[in-house]
Amino acid sequence: MNSDFMSNYPNQTGNKETKNSIFKSNSERKSLESQLKQGIMAMDPSGTSTTSIFYYENWNQWKILSFTEKNWLKQAENMENWLENLRPSKVLVETGLLFRRQKYNYNMTDLIKVIGALEYTAYQRETEYIRVSNEYRKRWANEYANKGLIKGLELRKIQGKMGAPRKVWFFKDRELNEHEKDAILVFYAWWTKKMGREWPFAE
Repeated sequence: MNSDFMSNYPNQTGNKETKNSIFKSNSERKSLESQLKQGIMAMDPSGTSTTSIFYYENWNQWKILSFTEKNWLKQAENMENWLENLRPSKVLVETGLLFRRQKYNYNMTDLIKVIGALEYTAYQRETEYIRVSNEYRKRWANEYANKGLIKGLELRKIQGKMGAPRKVWFFKDRELNEHEKDAILVFYAWWTKKMGREWPFAE
């Protein structure tokens, strides 16, 4: 079951914390912030739709969040709030072939803006920013998921609102939207293939 260890943090629509209010210098603030950093945030970003994250500290402490907004500036602001509240040591962002096989329209332009704003925010907070190619994820992570080989991630058939059955992804009994599933796969791709670590949800 998902731990509620982050339940006391403000949500993505909450007010930001006041910065630099108790520190004598910017260097002191950054020193303390580096000590507080701990988890890993994997993100499936959007500039005009739904952005989702999978935040991981250990097998029993994780969180899934989503934010839907058409305005890319509000998307960027919300991502900044997530970084402020969760204080991850690393942020994994699904990027890659942004233009190939896709039309260059305002949706793609806003996505590029959001990714740039996110990378700059991570730089300002001295949070490690790691790109995970969407092609790298699609090549095998989706296949693993579809075959049921990722422990904790499961495709179930449930009763729809109109009575007809429908297929829905779940992670540890938590229902997911497609963006949340992709955020988990971004984390899976980096954790198991890039870092060569054992999947922490094997039990």
